[in-house]
Amino acid sequence: MVQWTATAMNRFRQIKSEHFTDQETMEYKMNLIRRVEEKIVTMGTMLPSREYRNTYYCFVD
Repeated sequence: MVQWTATAMNRFRQIKSEHFTDQETMEYKMNLIRRVEEKIVTMGTMLPSREYRNTYYCFVD
């Protein structure tokens, strides 16, 4: 199970679009969540943070 930080959740809530409908934006956000969680499961603890203990980086392309 992926545990999201408060900062990550706040940033996620701030995702909005002037060019897409609310429905399209919601679909994008749901897809983004899936991609992030899949990447975390795949990468695991490969990129530890130097600044925060027990925290790892995840780059989603």
